[in-house]
Amino acid sequence: MTTGILSYIRSEIATTLMKKYGFSQSETAKLLGVSQPAVSQYIRNIRGNKNFINDDEVRKSIDELAKKIAEKKPGGCEILKDFCNICKLIRKKGLVCKIHRSSYSLSGCSLCYE
Repeated sequence: MTTGILSYIRSEIATTLMKKYGFSQSETAKLLGVSQPAVSQYIRNIRGNKNFINDDEVRKSIDELAKKIAEKKPGGCEILKDFCNICKLIRKKGLVCKIHRSSYSLSGCSLCYE
């Protein structure tokens, strides 16, 4: 599931960098530390399901990170820290639990809240 979250975040950032800030697939790939084919798959919704998480606060955090990447082009460590913060937000809000519960009929799980 963690891979799904990271792919979702990368997909959203890649899409924003290209559509809002005009970066090419190659530039976006370099900024995100992924391959150009991966960015192509993000844009075509083959990788990083766009409907994975629907939450305004998460969306705002992703948009802020995309803006930071576009304007400041921070190093990998800084980007990673912001990725982690978005993952923590998703976990804190129990959004992964909702997905797990609907997919696997889990009851009583509180792992995301620990």
